[in-house]
Amino acid sequence: MAEEAIEIRHLGGRAREFTAASAAWLDRRGLRATLRWDMAGWAGHLTSAPLADGVNPTFDPRHSRLTGGDAFWIAVREHSGEISGCVAMRLLVTPDLLRLAESLRLWYDPVPDVFGEVRLRRLPHDELISGRVAHAGGLWVRPARRGGMLAYLLVHLARLLAVDRFDSGWETSVTFDKLALKPRFRAVHGFDHVVPLLQGFFPPTGRIERIHLNYSRPRRILDILPSCIETLSADGVMTCHDH
Repeated sequence: MAEEAIEIRHLGGRAREFTAASAAWLDRRGLRATLRWDMAGWAGHLTSAPLADGVNPTFDPRHSRLTGGDAFWIAVREHSGEISGCVAMRLLVTPDLLRLAESLRLWYDPVPDVFGEVRLRRLPHDELISGRVAHAGGLWVRPARRGGMLAYLLVHLARLLAVDRFDSGWETSVTFDKLALKPRFRAVHGFDHVVPLLQGFFPPTGRIERIHLNYSRPRRILDILPSCIETLSADGVMTCHDH
């Protein structure tokens, strides 16, 4: 499937300003971003990408039922055409995201018989994440481009496009302990909450893992766009935060 230019179709105002600021930030570095709906292309890229952490089955059509219109990925390319960064986004329509995760259908659908289920921690105040849930993952930045703000741009752009294209509410992702506990993680990803979800055996990896759920209230990205625009326009420190 052909790549699409990054554009806002349904939102206005600040959303369009953010995409313009993102495009300008990328252009100053000889980069450009496009939107793609072929998730096999995302999986294929990460299979051979340097220093990638593997292919998240949530976004891999070999392991999850993707309709072709409920998941996309953003590719950032050099002028040469080489991919220097990417992120995936998926719409999950569910009465309970935690139940989806406990059944492992968040990662595999159908779930292999040998996997069974896992027991997860409850969210603070027994919060229920349901409805049209935007779920991000598969973030990767080429080693030579790491340490800057490309990851920040990718995750916020993906969350905004999910609202625009999917009419999504809750904003979520799942990360392993080694990433979730890094000081830069919350600044880069900008989620309201980063909470422990699982500590124990995780069938998809076959190992004992500590996994965190990252989430923000519905359409939180729209609230923080002004500070995100300021950050990208100024090429300064990250200011995308709670108010």
